[in-house]
Amino acid sequence: MGYESQRSAVWDRFRDQWGSNSMIEWEGVPFQIPSPATGYVKLSIDESSLDKAHIGATANLDRQIGYIVIDVYVPSSQTTKKLYELMDLVVPIFLGETFSGITCTNLDVASDEREGWEIRIMRFSFYHDM
Repeated sequence: MGYESQRSAVWDRFRDQWGSNSMIEWEGVPFQIPSPATGYVKLSIDESSLDKAHIGATANLDRQIGYIVIDVYVPSSQTTKKLYELMDLVVPIFLGETFSGITCTNLDVASDEREGWEIRIMRFSFYHDM
């Protein structure tokens, strides 16, 4: 699996599983922030390393390791309830799931706030063999 097929598999899974829960900002695609301000999510992929995976005595595979990053945005004027509801919808899409040869393992969450938005940055660790 190359980088483009990886991106396509992640985007397809998120789009199909997310449905109409909120608008999605896709990495590298022009996006208009909702007005009036409502919650939305941003999807990006961070390919952090490519390593050799040793399987058996002699076989080697290239293993891509990285993060699927979902930023959840909710206007600061709204309660955190909406933020957590959106986060709860994201978790089962990736955590512990395997799809198209991509295996998602851990989840790390960080908080941020800027320009009237409360943000949670959800980073799902993943790997797949290339």
